[in-house]
Amino acid sequence: MKPSAELLKAIRTWYRSDQYRPFKTSELQELPDWGKVDPNELEEALGELENLGEMVFLFARGWFCTSRENWFVGTLSIARRGFGFVRSLVVDPRGDVFIPIRRLRDAHHGDRVLVALESRRKGHQEYGGEGRSGKILEVIERSPRVFPGYYREVHGGGGVVEPARHESVREVWIDPGFRSGVEDGDRVLARLRQGTAVDGLPPGEVLCHWAPEGTWLADLQMVCAEHELREEFPREVEELAEKFPEQISAAEMAERVDRRDLPFVTIDPIDAKDFDDAICAEALPEGRFRLGVAIADVSHFVSQGDPIDQEALLRGTSVYIPGKTIPMLPERLSNGLCSLRPHEDRLAKIAWMELDAKGQFLDIQLEKAVIRSAHRFTYEEAQATIDGSAPESVGQDLQEQIILLNQLRQVLLNRRLRQGSLQLDIEEMKLVLDDEGEVIDVISREQLAAHGLVEECMLAANEAVATFASRHELPILRRIHSPPDEAELDKFIKLCRVLVPEAIVNSVDDLPQMMGVVADSDVAPVVFFALLRSLNRAEYSPTKEVHFALQKQEYCHFTSPIRRYPDLQVHQTLDRFFLTGGAGPTMSQESVTLHELAETCSTRERGAEAAERDMSRLRAISWLKHRVGERFSGMVTSVRDQGFHVRLDGVLVDGFVHVSKLRDDHYVFSETQFALRGINKGNMIRLGDPVEIELEGVDPLQRDIDLRYLHTRPGARRGRGSGGHAEPRSSRSSKKGRHGSGKSRQSNQKTGGRGRRKDRR
Repeated sequence: MKPSAELLKAIRTWYRSDQYRPFKTSELQELPDWGKVDPNELEEALGELENLGEMVFLFARGWFCTSRENWFVGTLSIARRGFGFVRSLVVDPRGDVFIPIRRLRDAHHGDRVLVALESRRKGHQEYGGEGRSGKILEVIERSPRVFPGYYREVHGGGGVVEPARHESVREVWIDPGFRSGVEDGDRVLARLRQGTAVDGLPPGEVLCHWAPEGTWLADLQMVCAEHELREEFPREVEELAEKFPEQISAAEMAERVDRRDLPFVTIDPIDAKDFDDAICAEALPEGRFRLGVAIADVSHFVSQGDPIDQEALLRGTSVYIPGKTIPMLPERLSNGLCSLRPHEDRLAKIAWMELDAKGQFLDIQLEKAVIRSAHRFTYEEAQATIDGSAPESVGQDLQEQIILLNQLRQVLLNRRLRQGSLQLDIEEMKLVLDDEGEVIDVISREQLAAHGLVEECMLAANEAVATFASRHELPILRRIHSPPDEAELDKFIKLCRVLVPEAIVNSVDDLPQMMGVVADSDVAPVVFFALLRSLNRAEYSPTKEVHFALQKQEYCHFTSPIRRYPDLQVHQTLDRFFLTGGAGPTMSQESVTLHELAETCSTRERGAEAAERDMSRLRAISWLKHRVGERFSGMVTSVRDQGFHVRLDGVLVDGFVHVSKLRDDHYVFSETQFALRGINKGNMIRLGDPVEIELEGVDPLQRDIDLRYLHTRPGARRGRGSGGHAEPRSSRSSKKGRHGSGKSRQSNQKTGGRGRRKDRR
């Protein structure tokens, strides 16, 4: 139940009055001037105020109270040296509050804490800076963060876990019932739990034994635990999936349009098993096209509210981490009955689009059908066909189909660009794995026209279905993307004026033209990454809003119901439309439920992306540890007062050069120039500079890559001087490594990640 604005206003008015005192929920309900208040609504209102940082529930005292001038609620971060900083939950221009070690009590990194400011402004004496300091009064909510460590048994049957990371410098108490069978000295994964401290140590629990550090299994355990990924399906879900028959019944066939004679094809990564989309096209007179996008009819098997559907919602999306796929649906469905495998009859929903010569929609039709994929293309095979060197297994009719689809790709792309769609060409990292899941190479993912072919077809289908839903007022989850915030856009404009002065940017309307100017420049990767950071995240919503990056008024996710829950929701809604002849629920009838669903799906998506990103970085770092001492080329991707980040060419991971390692001058950060400037010699290290660095070390536990700056490569946009130099080398020899990554290949290798780029926007 969402609290009313009137109730929120009443609570705020009361706690700002002279009558306010710390209170329990039951006491607040009994206030005579309030009238009758729904207890559930009151709980929701207090929870919302707590999330906003206006109020806090103190577990130890059992009552709510409000933020005061001398204390507040925030999130604790612990530094390597043991002291901490607390950032307020609400924006505070005065900055973070310094917490000395002796004032941390039993708080842990990531905890939500109640902080009291010191009566005197002592400053950060232990840190060497100025500002506010304080002490922790109470841990309000323990961080759920998972961390590795070592279990040590103590007298009485309990034990402690000594964290292995600097950010978790405090030991954690483990009661006997939470040790999960581990023994003294074992490597473990642990996390904090709610409860009272024991001997000043926060309570925790052991999750599992931790595999040998640096191995694929250890990284997998870490990522799955940190992001609470659900690897195993409940038995009820697996059993239900097994009950579906292998063959399509005659009754079901009779209710669908038979499209098995059409040349639908799938185009996917070489290691894909879940084929949820197939495409075909037909050339029409006057330059028109007819495009058909067939999507696996997952909702035929997964009904809203059944056990499979509930489990799919809990997962939200499939997770594609290097070496492993964690599917949203049981494999019997995802890789079997729903997958549009070649030469097998499969149920599908088809979005038919008639397009004019400029890619504009002339007609949109949706239908439930039976298809039979004529061929399973890999991206590489489709690209070879486009290039005129099709594999022998591809007949002339299928070659013509791919060529026609590629023509349509260009038409659809041109239409998007005319509308102002942002086309961000950013290199992606690709891990090459052996059969054991270990990394044998890190390379840049090749971008093919075949990728764009599929992507444009999917984008068109998503737009077509959203348009269809609007016409019939169907309650679906939409994919929206709001314009950048004014402050973020302003920062980006300032950066562009420094890096690419010829690219004129004054507003969001100038972004497409700017990107065309920047695309051919040396600093394009930095500018595009900066633009990406300045944009808001795309998210799900029940309301129709513009998708800024795509410049589409109508857009949803329809094309991946095997691996994304919002797509499944759209399919389930379409089923009700087909079943009722258009008399199903309308948008207004389901708006509340859809708001909650949209928030859940957006959260699950962010978690999956973070898991994929973390696992890729962990695996890349594990691979790089064997190349310490080698030299790489790279580009400066961010600059701040402590130093600068460099993205290694080919490898596409960032490492850090600390300013203390620049010994030829004293460097200060210039915010206006996005550079470190030597105050004596005037040398500069600027954002976007091409540099040579040496890999000094990696720390998989901290996920850190430490670099040593050697020199700026010729051609950089320079200030006066030639750039800073690192501390001279003495006895340690330097190995000359490859710039970027080698291209050697071994047998039995596969790629990390699935390259699922079809329609992630």
